[in-house]
Amino acid sequence: MNLQALQAASLEKSTFLRGERDTWAASDDEKAVREAAEGELVKECEISIELRQKCSALATEAREAREKVAPLEKRVSDLT
Repeated sequence: MNLQALQAASLEKSTFLRGERDTWAASDDEKAVREAAEGELVKECEISIELRQKCSALATEAREAREKVAPLEKRVSDLT
């Protein structure tokens, strides 16, 4: 092999290796983005569950408050 052929082969290998490195880097970036998105989705689900629990608790509290007020409203109505 002459010098030009060796240089051409070296350039071809370098180009290939740069392409491989870039491909792996892009893959790693995509993986990081996907993992971050999955983490955000988990957080959103946890927040949604927490909000549903709070809403349920507030609905129960409101029902109990209405049950306590109903007899008092009747007494006031009877007095007026």
